[in-house]
Amino acid sequence: MRSASDRLALAALLSLYLATRLVALTSLPIFFDETGHIRWAIWISQGQKIEKPWQYGKGLPIFANALVFPWARHHYLWASRALTVAFGAGTLVGTVLLARRLGGRAAGDLAGLFYIACPYALFYDRLALTDPALGTFAVLLAVCSLDLAEKWRWRDRVASGLALALGVFSKALGALLFFAPAVAVLTIAPRR
Repeated sequence: MRSASDRLALAALLSLYLATRLVALTSLPIFFDETGHIRWAIWISQGQKIEKPWQYGKGLPIFANALVFPWARHHYLWASRALTVAFGAGTLVGTVLLARRLGGRAAGDLAGLFYIACPYALFYDRLALTDPALGTFAVLLAVCSLDLAEKWRWRDRVASGLALALGVFSKALGALLFFAPAVAVLTIAPRR
């Protein structure tokens, strides 16, 4: 993002995103899988069963949720879902940045609007699950891999590795992202 108008457009998209995700956040009844994730977070916040999420291939969002519980214990559902909304905001920013890099500012803004309006994302970004965190780190890995393939800097290598590690720590299926940097380098770098 180079100009103030780019930042302003992103801020407007984030405001629209938060307006669609935070309004009536707890109006949906608690989903079955959410109960497990929230229960694990409560246990972890009490120093119990720290290994449990890892046994099911889940981790980072549940541990982040456990950090919230000492302050939000009486509003556990809202706090857990708000944390997922925050991960979804990261996905929105990553989507806009990736689309701007590939197709220009208009493409980025349109991709952001599509993400905000997507019924699947609208529903899923409001549930306390681990998939939105994986989505955040997957799109950030795509942005970092694109930078790596185009500029070949050490910081892009480190950022790609960090996004990949956080994706795997969010959900074990993040291991499927291991080939993303290599694919980006093999498909984009030869064009340089």
